Amino acid sequence: MFKRILVGGVGFLLILTLSLVFGPKKVSVIVDNEIYEIITFKSTVKDVLGELNLNLREEDRINIELTAKLKNNLTIQIDTAEQYIIYHDGKETIVLYPDPELDVILALANIELGELDIVEGDLEQEKKIYITRVKEEIVTETARIFFQEKRVANNDMLRGQTRILQQGHEGVKELTYKVVYHDEKQVEKTLLEERIVKEKQDRIVEYGTIEAISRGGRLLAVRRMLTVTATAYCSGVSGTGCPVDHRGWTQCTGPYANGYTSIGWPAIAGNGSRENPHIVAVDPSRIPLRSLLYIEGLGFAYAADVGSAIKGNRIDILMPTHYEAWRFGRQTRVVYIIDREL
Repeated sequence: MFKRILVGGVGFLLILTLSLVFGPKKVSVIVDNEIYEIITFKSTVKDVLGELNLNLREEDRINIELTAKLKNNLTIQIDTAEQYIIYHDGKETIVLYPDPELDVILALANIELGELDIVEGDLEQEKKIYITRVKEEIVTETARIFFQEKRVANNDMLRGQTRILQQGHEGVKELTYKVVYHDEKQVEKTLLEERIVKEKQDRIVEYGTIEAISRGGRLLAVRRMLTVTATAYCSGVSGTGCPVDHRGWTQCTGPYANGYTSIGWPAIAGNGSRENPHIVAVDPSRIPLRSLLYIEGLGFAYAADVGSAIKGNRIDILMPTHYEAWRFGRQTRVVYIIDREL
């Protein structure tokens, strides 16, 4: 009698156990904010997810093992992974993760931040992260210090005369900067220190202020004074002795040996007096044509001609003969451009 009761009791327990294991179970599955409630005969978490056609990705998070046995009134919580895009180092990296946790997302992307790097973005809405690599450098550069020219008046010198009292030379300075780079592009350069390595020296030039000279018993208002290289030429007309080539061109005036200057004056040599001044060829950019001149050691002259070789501070003095022009050679002379007689 006792054995039958025992067998009966064992059978009841077996039936009860089987009903708990294989009987219907109420299961709630929460996927983000969406709730699925199901009465199922499935036995594992994985099975019930399959029954609901829920495909779990590796990056999704679930609160229970997929192989776990189902229990009645079991709640399964699933947080699906969001896609986060990280813009960094000239490229994009995509990370799937359920929560907007910056440190975890960067770790999953194997991205390390420098101390100065800038992180921007919106993980909640845009789900984008922008990383700017920031680097600072201390650099030293050298720069030239340009000298200036200082002019000093000398009341004992003629206007137009100058003299260098002190030569100038450049200095050197050393500049220390803090340079900031964003993604290898310079965005900021701040001067930290400036140090003079070599002092500059300004050039000092004195200039004349006297506007009049007395020459040949005349007081002359001077417009300008020049130091020039003086040569001489002849008109090339018959009787001057100027060599003529096979083309009929003279050595001094070429094809223009017509007895007149370039401005139409007779090409007749003077003697330097005020009444009979010399005729000189000039560079009009330096000495205006038709200017009255006074040449130290030679007397008065008129700028009445030009020449292809007469450029800059150079003049060519008309002589009566080719021999006298040749004998004059090349000389350095002081020339005054006369404004008027006083």
